[in-house]
Amino acid sequence: MMQQGRVLRPRDEALQDHGMSTQSNGDDYEELIPRLLNCLGISEASFQEAIAWSLCEHVVTFLAEDKEVILKMARAKDFLVQFADHVRSRTGRKW
Repeated sequence: MMQQGRVLRPRDEALQDHGMSTQSNGDDYEELIPRLLNCLGISEASFQEAIAWSLCEHVVTFLAEDKEVILKMARAKDFLVQFADHVRSRTGRKW
């Protein structure tokens, strides 16, 4: 399909069928995400739960990247103190 001199891909056609722009500048996620969820029949609460779970898994993976450091800490008497310091240094936050 052609529109204003350009070829539309199937994804573009589907987006247009649901009133969504194919020319996203990355700033319209507040409108795009609910529309996509609606098209897929996914509730926003379910989506947020899935995103939160995914981000939690990413944080765990990020914090455990250096297994040798974690194993060395695990053998220490002050493991919790060392681990808290490790988490603070990796994330830049106090938890």
